[in-house]
Amino acid sequence: MTRFFVTLVAAIAVQIPASAPSEAGPYQNRLSECIVASATDADRLTLIRWVVTAYLQNPAVGELAQVPPETANEVSEKMARLFEKLAFETCHGEMQDAFRFEGPGALETAFTTFGSVAGRGLTGDPQVNSYMLDFVSHVDHTRLKALTGIAD
Repeated sequence: MTRFFVTLVAAIAVQIPASAPSEAGPYQNRLSECIVASATDADRLTLIRWVVTAYLQNPAVGELAQVPPETANEVSEKMARLFEKLAFETCHGEMQDAFRFEGPGALETAFTTFGSVAGRGLTGDPQVNSYMLDFVSHVDHTRLKALTGIAD
């Protein structure tokens, strides 16, 4: 059953940024590949920090953590620098082609892919993984076993 929950949590965590359209064009694919391949660990962390900071702006989850305005601004500025590096330097040609031939949606999809990859890296952290699996202790295992037929 533990394996079931590890798989479930991984699937949920990877999809948190957003779901990408199932069919991407060739230019968007090249852009996604360029962004993912050229992003450093620091770049992935910048993206994750920006996404988390953005989510915390929503009052429904903002009570979980407070991000001081100065910190939120710093995170936003770092994300802007990362976007500029990827768009104007590292993946300039791919970005230009994707936008020109497949439209702005290709950029959104490429960055969603980047977010997904960055999120997988974050969920690989033992403390994050441990917390994400903690909900298992609150699940009614008898009902789950009846539903799935999977034993402990």
